[in-house]
Amino acid sequence: MKRAANAMSSEPVASRHDVSGKGATRRPLPAQSLYIQIRSELAALLPGSLSYSARLFIGFSLLTLISALLVVYAAYENRLAYAELQMLEKQQRYYDVEWGQLLLERSTLASPSRIEALARESLQMQLIQPENIHVLDAARLNAEHALSIQIRNQSSQDPANSSGTAD
Repeated sequence: MKRAANAMSSEPVASRHDVSGKGATRRPLPAQSLYIQIRSELAALLPGSLSYSARLFIGFSLLTLISALLVVYAAYENRLAYAELQMLEKQQRYYDVEWGQLLLERSTLASPSRIEALARESLQMQLIQPENIHVLDAARLNAEHALSIQIRNQSSQDPANSSGTAD
């Protein structure tokens, strides 16, 4: 009880490193890091030993604080992810519209009437007239080919006849 009464008084609490006895008003040494300075000041504010329930209370309070900070961070990340989702959905709608336009353009460019007009104008192609249509017969082509080979063979075997002079 006496210790609790001392902790609740309005007198400054002496630091563990303070040898002057005047409380936590000493100036930090310039060589100490910020972490060590904060730790020593916080340790000076706490009594020398804490009861088990006080340690549990401080521990759970810190866990609650950390949990609350993580909830805030998760909500922030959720907002960022939702904003990115909205942007990606907008981009997807844009690409869907562009895809539809490309399909329409492709069907327009591939229409038979357009292809025929291009063939007539730029390549000077025309429809075939019926008198210019020739039907090829495979048997007749083979016979003509065999005949041309036979004529070529005869002309290469008889060089005197091919030169046109006889001795």
